[in-house]
Amino acid sequence: MMEPRVHISLLRELYRPLLTPWQDQVLDLYYDQDWSLSEIARIRAVSRAAVHSVLKRAEAILTHYETRLGLLESHRVRNELVDRMLERLQEQGMADDHIILDMLGELRK
Repeated sequence: MMEPRVHISLLRELYRPLLTPWQDQVLDLYYDQDWSLSEIARIRAVSRAAVHSVLKRAEAILTHYETRLGLLESHRVRNELVDRMLERLQEQGMADDHIILDMLGELRK
């Protein structure tokens, strides 16, 4: 299982268009910029409780969308398969086939 901060940051990247600008900003400042709730509250001139509420709501939204759509899990599974294919290519002595390697690289995106 990945660290919660990383997990939320990855979910935010996938589902950002579904958040309000305020939710997105709070998640960015808290998880990616490592600001405290008090610091965020001060720059936005709101209470710490208001920031906490927005943060928890945004986390719940991201978790809900991931539960329903599974984009992050699908990405993880796809990357795991790419890793296994790369290992197999190395075992078969085909690790220098640039066409296949390029295609596998595209799958990672």
